[in-house]
Amino acid sequence: MRKVIIYAVLAVFLLTGCSSGTDYVSEGTAYLQEHQYEEAVSSFEEAIRISEEASASSGNTGGSSEEASGSSGDTGGSAKKEEAEKIDVAEAYRGLGMACYELQDYEKARDAFQQVLNHDGKATAVLYNFIGVCSMHLNDPKGALDAFGEGIKLAGDTAGAEETDDAEVIREMKFNEVVCYEKLLDWENAKTKIQEYVSEYPDDQDAQKEAAFLSTR
Repeated sequence: MRKVIIYAVLAVFLLTGCSSGTDYVSEGTAYLQEHQYEEAVSSFEEAIRISEEASASSGNTGGSSEEASGSSGDTGGSAKKEEAEKIDVAEAYRGLGMACYELQDYEKARDAFQQVLNHDGKATAVLYNFIGVCSMHLNDPKGALDAFGEGIKLAGDTAGAEETDDAEVIREMKFNEVVCYEKLLDWENAKTKIQEYVSEYPDDQDAQKEAAFLSTR
């Protein structure tokens, strides 16, 4: 299985998504860039915890009108709310997924990447590739195919996608579709996908060998 992980793309995306303050998301991103993955996990999880606690607190409509107006003097609650508002929880999950992936905790990584989508984070081909590769590691080729299909479709809906930094990721997803069909013993779809792949990427010698192998199945 090929491993093409474009950290430069994700690192830039994470950094632009963070607030300008020294919050836990930017701290986690710095740890990612330094390859300190366990520390990154701790920072991203703290960001998520703060955000979730603030959401739970804001959902509590109980208490008097005086308390609701904030005149009770609970400055601690206000401070927590302000801190939580700085956090882009979707990006915290994205960073958490990247760190867990590097730690080879693929189940936790996949769950984190799914949470990016659940929290309305930006869907990208790279994100779907991560979900797909995690699924492959978890022996879930059907789930991987779903993720790769979504990623390829997303790229196809974007004008000039093959000319962007996602081009290599798209190529990897298309090859991994072949691998997934092989794992499912679905030789017909594997043959179809490898022929499509070698037609699009004729310079890939490994794919040419894979096509020759599949022709014998």
